[in-house]
Amino acid sequence: MKKTVAGVLLAAVLAAPAPAAAQYDQCGEDDIACDELWYWLGETLFLYELGVLNLIGEGARQCFEADTAAWHEKVAASCGEDAACTETAYRERLASLAPLQPGMNAAEGVAMDGIAVLATVLGPETGDLPAAAPPVPFDATGRLVWASEHIEHMGLAVDAGAAAGHVIVFDMDIGNQPGHTSLMQMIENAPDTEVLVRGSSATAPDGVANFDTEQCRLVYRLP
Repeated sequence: MKKTVAGVLLAAVLAAPAPAAAQYDQCGEDDIACDELWYWLGETLFLYELGVLNLIGEGARQCFEADTAAWHEKVAASCGEDAACTETAYRERLASLAPLQPGMNAAEGVAMDGIAVLATVLGPETGDLPAAAPPVPFDATGRLVWASEHIEHMGLAVDAGAAAGHVIVFDMDIGNQPGHTSLMQMIENAPDTEVLVRGSSATAPDGVANFDTEQCRLVYRLP
């Protein structure tokens, strides 16, 4: 039986841990305002993360789930019992995910200046993540362009100036995932917007790295 989006989300809700606010004891015994704040932060982030899963392609969901797990682990390790550190991290995460929320998830009080916002998540272009050697992390920042000048770097790419661009999606793969449409619309409607792309490297024969399109790629719009 084919899984519906609703079914996927229901499974995610049932499998996911309780909202993060339940995992912190930041408040005094009778501090109702504090309790309400942490409940709101945890519940809203929980819904925002599910909202992203609802909008991205099926192949990209495993990528966002891995990113979400890594983010929560990083915050727990770096902030520990520091409530202010944790609150800041939660608010920044909410602001970064806000553009990908359906209307029912939209919440007041999450906008923040200077935060890179998630534009889309791309999964492997030909299926599941490979079980080969661990990927080599690779980030690139610049304008998003449709590159065509260099034979080994043709497709949706991060502009590298005079050098060949770092391809995010090769021409032959465009259309495989819903996230490709988001990137093409960004190129057409906001050509001067800079992005940060996080993924893994795949060095071309000319020595310039493209993104490994058989690994996860997360694309952020920079402020």
